[in-house]
Amino acid sequence: METGPGPMARARQLRAIWDYLPAFRVVAEAEHLPTAARALHVSASSLSRAIRIAEDRVGVPLFERTGGRLRLNPAGQALLGSVRIAMRVVDEGLATLAEAGLVGRVVVAASADVASWLATPALARMREREPGLLGELVGMPAAPAVALRRGDVDVVIGVSVPAGDDLEVEALTSMRWALHAARGRRGRVRELVHVAGAPAPAQHRLQIAAVVADTAMAAAACQHGLLAWLPLPLAAMYGLVRVPGPATALTTIHAAWRRPVAAHARTEALLEALRAIARPR
Repeated sequence: METGPGPMARARQLRAIWDYLPAFRVVAEAEHLPTAARALHVSASSLSRAIRIAEDRVGVPLFERTGGRLRLNPAGQALLGSVRIAMRVVDEGLATLAEAGLVGRVVVAASADVASWLATPALARMREREPGLLGELVGMPAAPAVALRRGDVDVVIGVSVPAGDDLEVEALTSMRWALHAARGRRGRVRELVHVAGAPAPAQHRLQIAAVVADTAMAAAACQHGLLAWLPLPLAAMYGLVRVPGPATALTTIHAAWRRPVAAHARTEALLEALRAIARPR
């Protein structure tokens, strides 16, 4: 025997709050009314009223208010998690409605070097198979886990990716690093340009002439008479020649995405394309 509210009563309660959930989510993630109002193209005063109505209809406060700042309380944090899941389920359901194939937007975040040889060709492959999908490639966000949970990006690709109970992580491929030079200069170069934070040769007798921010800069430095310690797939893109020398262990490239609460065909289409492009390098 059912002791709680019946289905119709729950439906009425949900209907009363449903229209306010998108506004709640934006405010909850921004924790700042003017920022959220700009994102929604509404006034801060009208958004504040909407949040007050949402709290009234939920029946409990959702925010702690300190001066002009809003901060989620435990009830608000619990509701935000549920709202994210609910919106994701609806979004994933809409993605399956097109009979002629998948439609919509798929966003992948990657560093510039990984994007150039892995993410970009994967998006092209995905587009060939699913013309209704629009791939979008963005740089690595400052907080990848937050970007995934908010739905700002669908997949993050890199050497280091976020992990969590609500995220899936998969090793896509690995790449070997080696010394490279521009064609015609192999054997005549004795100075090395090194990428900050990249694995260094275990043993070498080269003088480090410069430290650069990323592998694309290092590849460009080869054209000016320097050696570069680069991953093989990226060096091949620039037409560089491998120089005999020490090698490091493989660097593994991972993908991370939100753990689906229902079939998420768009994300899976991107992952299939990434797996097809990715090979041990």
